[in-house]
Amino acid sequence: MNSINNIESGIRVSNIPEGWWMHVSPLARIEPTEWVLGVLKKGKKSWITEVCESGFNTPQEAYDWGMRFIMKKESPNG
Repeated sequence: MNSINNIESGIRVSNIPEGWWMHVSPLARIEPTEWVLGVLKKGKKSWITEVCESGFNTPQEAYDWGMRFIMKKESPNG
């Protein structure tokens, strides 16, 4: 698993820890000016939304924010 400092190296689904899911999508406009992110965690019977955020300028920015969120939750003090 990558450290928080190494996340900004591109969007790689394989970097997302097992049991987590991220959904990055353009805001529903003809010419999207921002991206939205959902971070989900696998529950016993379904996926549970942990957080939704918007206002990202690029999908990479959303992905990086999501990875930092997951890494913080996965840390012992998360």
